[in-house]
Amino acid sequence: MRQKATYIISNMDYFKTKLLIWSSQFQQSAFLNGQTDLSYGCYLKYDLLLGVESLSEISPKNNSFDKLKEYHDLHKDWLFGYLSYDLKNEIEDF
Repeated sequence: MRQKATYIISNMDYFKTKLLIWSSQFQQSAFLNGQTDLSYGCYLKYDLLLGVESLSEISPKNNSFDKLKEYHDLHKDWLFGYLSYDLKNEIEDF
């Protein structure tokens, strides 16, 4: 089940350390750390995001981007994960 929590943190470095330690108990985790230097003029809605475990997953062997879009269209929710180095074999000309 997806859960969401919002907090005001007084010591962000300490909180990030504790959050990473807590997330290490899970087999899968994705920690996304936002850029705190806003001199680039970007706007961030979140300072950081953490996803742990999975409700479902995909590991396509071909047509990866098409299958990822189908997966997202089906679930219509956040997706945490990674694109593997092997994906280059689908998109590069040899």
